Amino acid sequence: IVEIKDVISDYWPLILILWGVSILLRKRHPESTTDSAEAFNQTEGEIVHQSEVFGDISLAITSKNFKGGSISTVFGNSNLDLSKTIIADGEYELRVHGIFGDSIITLPKDSPVFISGSSLFGDMMVLGQQKGGFSSDISLKTEQYESSPKRLKITFSKVFGDMKVLTHG
Repeated sequence: IVEIKDVISDYWPLILILWGVSILLRKRHPESTTDSAEAFNQTEGEIVHQSEVFGDISLAITSKNFKGGSISTVFGNSNLDLSKTIIADGEYELRVHGIFGDSIITLPKDSPVFISGSSLFGDMMVLGQQKGGFSSDISLKTEQYESSPKRLKITFSKVFGDMKVLTHG
């Protein structure tokens, strides 16, 4: 007959690891029945603040007066579709941070953006420029950024994961 307290005292590290793996493997969001490969949550807010641990963030932001915000993930991917977003007058910042996960940002075509970021272990592809390896930095400013009345500064940091910034269209 097995004593439960002996099992717990002898195997608690294994139990803890198995519990952590079950959390990682558990689906946090139900599968979508739409035709798209990934379901996006729609938001019209001017400022976005989302964080997720052990889960993904997928947002389609459709604000007509977008003022940036922050996205943070730990053990999860982030996918931001800003292709239907209009940036508010002024200069605003969107911060994207992630540990163990990839991030994709889709911008409207010809967006006035300044993008700077770093990755400890991962590849970065920002508007056609690619950089990778160990402890890489990237910085890119579009031609129309300085003269535009509507500007978005995107700052990102990744520890383990890839970063992509693309334009729609």
